[in-house]
Amino acid sequence: MPITPVIAVGREEAIYVKTSGTGQGVNVTTFVTASALYHIGEASFVQTDQLEPNAERRASRTRLKPINIRAEPGAWSFSTYLKTSSTPGVSMIAPEVGPLMLAGWGSQVTSIDTKISTGGNTVSTFNLSSTIDRTNTAIMVLKGTGSTFEHTWITSQAATVGGARFCRVSPELATAPSTVGTTVLGSVTYKLVATNPGDVGVLKNQGHSSFRYTGCTVNQTTLNVGADGIAEAQFGGEYMREYRTGSDMLAAAITGGSAVTTTVQGSAFRFEGGADGGAGSIIKIDNEVIAITSDPTTAGNMQGMTRGIKGTTATTHVISSLITPWVPSSMATSRGTVTPGWKGYVQLQGTNLEVLDISWTLSNNITYKREKTDQRFVIAFSTPSMRDVSGAITACFRTQNIEHFRDAKDQINKELITPIGHEIDGRGRMISIQCKQVNFASPALGGDAEIEESIDITAFGDPAKDNDEIRVAWLALAMPVLTGLTLKAIALLEVVSVVV
Repeated sequence: MPITPVIAVGREEAIYVKTSGTGQGVNVTTFVTASALYHIGEASFVQTDQLEPNAERRASRTRLKPINIRAEPGAWSFSTYLKTSSTPGVSMIAPEVGPLMLAGWGSQVTSIDTKISTGGNTVSTFNLSSTIDRTNTAIMVLKGTGSTFEHTWITSQAATVGGARFCRVSPELATAPSTVGTTVLGSVTYKLVATNPGDVGVLKNQGHSSFRYTGCTVNQTTLNVGADGIAEAQFGGEYMREYRTGSDMLAAAITGGSAVTTTVQGSAFRFEGGADGGAGSIIKIDNEVIAITSDPTTAGNMQGMTRGIKGTTATTHVISSLITPWVPSSMATSRGTVTPGWKGYVQLQGTNLEVLDISWTLSNNITYKREKTDQRFVIAFSTPSMRDVSGAITACFRTQNIEHFRDAKDQINKELITPIGHEIDGRGRMISIQCKQVNFASPALGGDAEIEESIDITAFGDPAKDNDEIRVAWLALAMPVLTGLTLKAIALLEVVSVVV
């Protein structure tokens, strides 16, 4: 009996993402439950062939079949919520979108908790009591007894006579950090690098079929923080190759570990072979997981079966056994807490700025190489041009906003920090987007009731440092909510030198 045709539905869609590792376009097959990423809406993956018209003349007006040159790089995109990650004093864990952030930014640095040392602390300088290297990490400092947050950057760092880390910050804090129980919490920080960014492998399960994508680059990331919505990220880019795996049934029984070829009741072409000896379709028959490493024969037999992988055992399967795509046994528990966008002021040059919406877009301008090779699919990518970091602010037009016109006219650069999260729910600032130098376009005013201003913004790197246009830090998840006590204020600091 042939397999029953079943319509796939959107709620059955699941995505798993994993860093490819060393090299470009690694054929990732090691997805696990923890690789799951909870996306929102539809995930788009499309790869087409480069078809050229056949221009041969043959005394006819009928067009000939086009010539298939090779596969174009595929295009992909989907959105996710921006969620919290980690627990202070326990562990710092990369966020759910960590593999995509690492591929887009190029550097991921994890930092654990430490302390501020006694004595000598000012609003612009202080010492860490430990020699833990905070280079290229964002930190939060629990300080004071207020309910406001201070954001600043560490602009220089060196060892003091006592062996501690001396930190200079700009802009200055409102008050110097105290030393009684003052803790510097950990973070996971993503920073741009000068070299080519990396890539990821993606496994997408859609009902009765799965699709695996290799060499997925994050060419564009947009981070949206709205006052009346949920903080979101949109990721998109290109990929090298798609492997498709469907479902079918065995047309004949197969024995234990010896079988490397089998027939199916429908079409063996539902199961693709791998390139260069790698795995193509990864299937599951009963409890056995099998990798398909060769394309089907002309007779339609499935071949190149590597039996009993992923900890399973090669065994006998009877006729009409169901063949399905392999995916991790279950989706991981959603990591972190979905974050409303309204929580937390945007800070412009250390001053709170009330906004309706703010968004940032990182464009890596990645190019897939198209030189002549013996591969049907592209096998490498590079970044021959400079990256772009742009954004947009929408805010109610206030009396203090008039200076934005001057900022645009005189091309004045300012620091802009976009925090996500607020102490009101006992979690502290959870994510922070930081741009050291922002340039404003002239604001556009509009609106029938409240007048709003829309401002396009561009972030630039510091010529003395480079690669610091935009950084994103996932901060320690939560402070304990203590009944009858006031939550401590937090200052977010960013160390700017580079150690990866």
